[in-house]
Amino acid sequence: MSENSPTILVADDNPILLQGLSRALVAAGYRVHTVSSGAAIFPFLERAPALPDLLLLDVMMPGMTGLDVLRRLGEDPRWSALPVILITAASVEHLPLTAQQAGALELLIKPFPLAELIGRIEARVRRAREPRRAAPVLESVPAARVAVRALAEPGRES
Repeated sequence: MSENSPTILVADDNPILLQGLSRALVAAGYRVHTVSSGAAIFPFLERAPALPDLLLLDVMMPGMTGLDVLRRLGEDPRWSALPVILITAASVEHLPLTAQQAGALELLIKPFPLAELIGRIEARVRRAREPRRAAPVLESVPAARVAVRALAEPGRES
C-alpha cells in the first residue's frame, strides 16, 4: 500500500463488523481508519491532515446516528464534499430517500456481498479523484484554471 492509496474512514458501533470491514478494505488496497461512533467522526476529521477519500457510515449508531452525521457534514464547508456510503441493518421503506436527501451517495442494506461494497467504494473513490487527476493538465489552459480550482477547493472564491 502506498501513500497514494485511497483512504477510507469507517464508522460503525459494531466492533466485529468494524474489524471485518477494515481488514477487507486493507486487503483491497485501501488505507483505513475506524471510529466506533458518529460523534467520533468529527474529532478525527479535525485532526486529519487530509479528508479521507470516502466515509463508510453505519446508519444505526447510538447517540449520533449516521443520518445526523450526514446532516452535520453537509453544514460544514470543510466536509460537505466528503463522499459517503451508508450501511444499515434497517430495512425502513423511507430510508433510501432520506439518506439521499441527507447527502449519501449510496445505501447498502446489511448483510451485503463484500464484493459489491468494494466495487461501489472503488467507483466512488475513482469519481471523487477525477478532478484532482485532471487538474495538472487543465491548469496549463488559462480559461480552465478557475474551473479546476473551484472543483479542487469547494467553497473557495477565485
